[in-house]
Amino acid sequence: MKKILAVNDVDLYAKMLDLFYPNNSLGLDLHPVCSGEEAVETIRSGGSYDAILMNLEMGRMHGIYASQEIRSLGFKNPIIAWSCHDKEKWMQTCLDHGMNGFANTSGHPKILSRNILDELRRCRVL
Repeated sequence: MKKILAVNDVDLYAKMLDLFYPNNSLGLDLHPVCSGEEAVETIRSGGSYDAILMNLEMGRMHGIYASQEIRSLGFKNPIIAWSCHDKEKWMQTCLDHGMNGFANTSGHPKILSRNILDELRRCRVL
């Protein structure tokens, strides 16, 4: 079972993974948090995760800044952006700021789930 910190101010995305792949059929143990600040504090307080799914645009702390802060705390596992932004425009920015991949969340929920799983596999989390 892979432990994933799912950071998004809209909890719909984590719920979609559970909806399309029920009963942990993916082997994912999702831990949703609602902000970049909460993600940073979770890691700071010793939270151990195989990967982080990080939304980019959230209320108080942008996902880029949260990722940088998490990296500064010594987190070495993959941080994957999940956003409806254009992957081609944002991928290099994400990589430059310590992220390892980008899963586009626009479109049909089944495609969203597949995009996330593809990135988790590409980053060798699954």
